[in-house]
Amino acid sequence: MIEPGLEVRRTAAFIRHVHHEDGGTLAAFLQSIGWTIRYVEAPSVHNEPERLASLGSDLLVVLGGAISTKDQSQFPFITVEIDILKQRLKSDLPTVGICLGAQLLATAAGGSVESLKCPEIGWEALTLTAAGRGSPLEALEGVSVLHWHGEFVTLPNQTQSLASTSLCQNQAFMFGKACLGLQFHPEVTTFGLESWYIANMADLEASEWRCVNSFRELSERLGPHLEARAPIFWARVMTALGIF
Repeated sequence: MIEPGLEVRRTAAFIRHVHHEDGGTLAAFLQSIGWTIRYVEAPSVHNEPERLASLGSDLLVVLGGAISTKDQSQFPFITVEIDILKQRLKSDLPTVGICLGAQLLATAAGGSVESLKCPEIGWEALTLTAAGRGSPLEALEGVSVLHWHGEFVTLPNQTQSLASTSLCQNQAFMFGKACLGLQFHPEVTTFGLESWYIANMADLEASEWRCVNSFRELSERLGPHLEARAPIFWARVMTALGIF
């Protein structure tokens, strides 16, 4: 067993759909314990599906983006991502899906993705289920986390939800022994959100927030609390996935 904080020589691959949604605090945590981080841009993922599918004990992280799992006809790489995730699910290889990544993971596991009545954009603490209270999500209990999505997942049979919010029932879920889906964004940093505002200003203007400044003010108040808890959360995630 590898204790958190000890240097290891492993590689984490991050499939990135848009540049502003990067590995954030998860990438920083892994680098702090000696991991090598590499990004694979989603449009080129079809160039190395076998490599991504066979990372063994290493970690694959599928990040967020504004497209949908239903956009496979417009973005064929989505089909490749789902196929990769099916292989990782079958082999119980350590995998984390964040937002769109969680929806892709749920789809690969046999779940479905549907539209919310209204997008969930904002900060809200998670409500943990009984299973969630015995999971890494305990590290975030009572901490407001970022939500920025317009779809939700329906989980396949015999899959337990770990957390919910007022607008979204399945905010976190585990498939098998080593695949974790996170509908929310525990990876964000307060500074990194500036790029989100540039890319998604129209989302904010169409929401209850109306403008970037009001959202920034809230993020500057709540973001540091999430960042402070992130290393503890990610260490527990790595333990739950069997990496530590």
